[in-house]
Amino acid sequence: MKKSATVVEEETKKTEKIEDKNKYLEPESNKFDYEVLKGAFPPGVNPERKEAYLSDENFQTIFGMTPSAFNELKKWKQNDLKKAKGLF
Repeated sequence: MKKSATVVEEETKKTEKIEDKNKYLEPESNKFDYEVLKGAFPPGVNPERKEAYLSDENFQTIFGMTPSAFNELKKWKQNDLKKAKGLF
């Protein structure tokens, strides 16, 4: 049975997402100092989630809240805070 173009396209996107995840370091086990992450893209760090590579202590100091409180914010608010701190 031949797959439709839409199905093939969706499967390709899923595969690309998995490959993208595999090319970045796991933020849970790879932490960086704020100064290293600020305004730069260290190798292996997901540029869309730079804040996740901060230790909980550094995160609290930089953002004035816990990572879980940050994650509860709307995406636009998260982005505004990351921009203000040089992590966007």
